[in-house]
Amino acid sequence: MNMWAALYAFQNGDLDKATEMVEAARKTNAHIVGQLLLKRQPKRSNEQWVAAGSIEEAKAHSVQAYDLWRALDGAEEWLSQFPRR
Repeated sequence: MNMWAALYAFQNGDLDKATEMVEAARKTNAHIVGQLLLKRQPKRSNEQWVAAGSIEEAKAHSVQAYDLWRALDGAEEWLSQFPRR
């Protein structure tokens, strides 16, 4: 998922690349930004398989990346510029 690349680019100050990666990620999963912007970290799912582009896929990614986005100064605010769905 391109959100890992977006996180890396944001961390390194490359906002153009980070924006490009978020937009690419949203094309494959429209739920990803909304899941990362939840007030509480999503709970791990018991599902063994998730469909590409599903909310379950976005939740699975968010379980791993939620704290990382919050650890970067300004990342949550920057991410909020993108549509949640």
